[in-house]
Amino acid sequence: MYYLAAGEGPTITLLHGAALTIETNWSNQIPIFSRKYKIVAIDLRGHGRTNNPSNILNYDIMTRDVVKFLEKLKIGKTHLVGFSMGGMIAARIALDHPELVKTLVLCSSGYNVSKEGLDLFAMSVNPNLLEANQELADFYRRIHRSNGPEYWKQLLALLIKSSKGHKISLPVLSRINVPTLIVVGDSDPYGFTEQAIEMCGAIKGSELAVFPNTSHMVPNNKSKLFNETVMDFLERRGS
Repeated sequence: MYYLAAGEGPTITLLHGAALTIETNWSNQIPIFSRKYKIVAIDLRGHGRTNNPSNILNYDIMTRDVVKFLEKLKIGKTHLVGFSMGGMIAARIALDHPELVKTLVLCSSGYNVSKEGLDLFAMSVNPNLLEANQELADFYRRIHRSNGPEYWKQLLALLIKSSKGHKISLPVLSRINVPTLIVVGDSDPYGFTEQAIEMCGAIKGSELAVFPNTSHMVPNNKSKLFNETVMDFLERRGS
């Protein structure tokens, strides 16, 4: 499992979204967050420079990977920040291993993925369709090249399959008992804008930040506002 560490101070652990990597998800955050915190950013199973010898990918396995990683490095309680799929994994960790989580930030994430969201995701990362888009195909080939030049097709196919397996009910989410910030764009195409409002209602004491004129890729497209929002939350609720 590949990871990047930067900075000194309390630890922030960053979990990227599906088909992304540390650099493609968090390049606008690491230089800012590492001024006050120690950043630990992980390439999740099968992504970037982390391999997947079992050729199996699902939320339970990826969650277990991160838990064992945190325990192995003896990080203790960490501020846990997850984007999209990374947020879904982060929520599971907060529920099942609260002893590892100091605060929780869920960005562009939800408690399940609707049929419309599943169809949109499957279409947007379909390896057969992407082969016709040379720029996108080259992008995925480049960022996942550590596992082979054509591995990206296998990864995307696994992600389409695993995306159907995410579902956490709102009553279960209400058991999260760490300070939580939920960040979402006001026009998230996966339906996470509405789900963010519901999650904020379910998680006691949680905070909600809805960014205007913003789609799914919040950390990339609204990096300054996202960084300021997260840093303010950690300074207020992180002690």
